[in-house]
Amino acid sequence: MITSKLSNLSLQLYSIFLRTGYVRSEEESKWISDYFEDKLPKYDFQKLGFREKLWLYKAHLWYSFLMQDFLKCYKYALKWVNLFKDHPNMIQLNPVFFLKGNNYLLEALFFLKNRTKFEAFLNTFETIVTKKSFPKDENVESLAFLYINLNKINSHFIDGSFKDGLSLIPKIESNLIQYKNRIDEHHEMTFYYKFASLHFGSEITKRPSHIWIKSFQIKH
Repeated sequence: MITSKLSNLSLQLYSIFLRTGYVRSEEESKWISDYFEDKLPKYDFQKLGFREKLWLYKAHLWYSFLMQDFLKCYKYALKWVNLFKDHPNMIQLNPVFFLKGNNYLLEALFFLKNRTKFEAFLNTFETIVTKKSFPKDENVESLAFLYINLNKINSHFIDGSFKDGLSLIPKIESNLIQYKNRIDEHHEMTFYYKFASLHFGSEITKRPSHIWIKSFQIKH
């Protein structure tokens, strides 16, 4: 029962996020807070198993994203990732959830602009995923490719090291051909948008700072 309630809450919050995005007013913020508190079931944390804790962290994560509370996003994404660290056997059974948890952790750190932690977690993530013992199937391999490479690019957006990020493009673009039939058009477009942004950023950072700011504002 508790598993069902937590999973339903997580999915409902995710659905709201897809439909409406972040809260945009105090009224929306109050509505989401009331909704979350009303739907969150009472529980004894000590009695929760792996799956219940996973859904609990996911519910808090989506609530935090809706509220644009990226520090709490980081907190619950880290709990999600550490849950797998404490139960490594669950990676074999739930590789997609493991991948998604790490991606949300990196997304939270991206919004917090913490490149030091971002790179540390990204390196650990890539090391685990590239091990021979990590589960392999088409879906898992495609998600791993997406999450690792999109976040490698994002690491250069955190501090504006666009020129350094240009070296990533040829290898990623080459691998995109390999994953052509396994990656949807949206994510393929996202890669090329980020490639273009790296080129744009590397060009405008050559200019004086006041021109850089003005150019960035005009083009965005």
